[in-house]
Amino acid sequence: MVAWQSIQDAVDWIEDHLAEDMPIRSLAAVANLSPAYFQRLFRRLTGKTVGEYIKLRRLARVADRLIFNGDTILRSCVHYGFESHETFCRAFKEAHGVTPTQFRRHTKPPCPFPKPILTEKGLYVMDYEIAIENLGELDYLAIPHLTAMDDGADSIKESLDFWRECFRDRAIERLKAVCGADEVYALFCNTYDPKTKLVSYDIACINHTKSAAPEFRAITLRPSKYAVVSGSYETPMTMKQAYARFNDIFWGEWLPKTDYESVIDTDWRTGSASIELYTPPDVDAKAFSIKIWYPIAHK
Repeated sequence: MVAWQSIQDAVDWIEDHLAEDMPIRSLAAVANLSPAYFQRLFRRLTGKTVGEYIKLRRLARVADRLIFNGDTILRSCVHYGFESHETFCRAFKEAHGVTPTQFRRHTKPPCPFPKPILTEKGLYVMDYEIAIENLGELDYLAIPHLTAMDDGADSIKESLDFWRECFRDRAIERLKAVCGADEVYALFCNTYDPKTKLVSYDIACINHTKSAAPEFRAITLRPSKYAVVSGSYETPMTMKQAYARFNDIFWGEWLPKTDYESVIDTDWRTGSASIELYTPPDVDAKAFSIKIWYPIAHK
């Protein structure tokens, strides 16, 4: 295995164990490198020391939890192993520019420090486009699914598994036939239950035939303005990584700089959702494009 792939393995492992202690010796073992060489190579490829990187990714994950999980600040602090409430708040403000309380009050979405994707040349440069688009009312039929509004890595994995299962049991083929459709979308956050923290993540087709089927859920999205993020990618970028990065781009980089707000953040009624299109709709594709419509409104 080449060195950059070893560091990517360590980065992936860190992402799945952010709430745990991570001694350098253990991380170096994941990368199959000596501790000294691992630390030098990690800094060269990511631009951060191992300790700095872990701290920033933990703070980014805490930001998710404060917004989407309704965690208390103390619970988030303890969950990710910060020594004290004071240490946590100081680190959070350095990373996000505001205190955890201010962050939650204004629901400024994450993430200022996304997980990197590495190549033999260093960081993968992810090209993308953002446009504003108005869509009228849209009728869908959907394979219904609920997922926890939880830490990003777990939610994304569950969504990928849902896609694979729907292809295996041919539910997507049946959905396309009923709707008379070729393109398959994902609709995120059409419904949300603040008590259970469960949010909808449905696989859907535009219902061209206006048909009904007991197996599927009818969804109507009301007219809205959307921020549309799109791009095409290939290995070593994976669809999982691209999806996570799109969310970082929209929530953490683009939206805070505009006079728009997310409709999903401010309006939990059914009738809105983010719309995702993957071409091809294969979560394991080596080359693919992604297009996500995020519903927005002027502040």
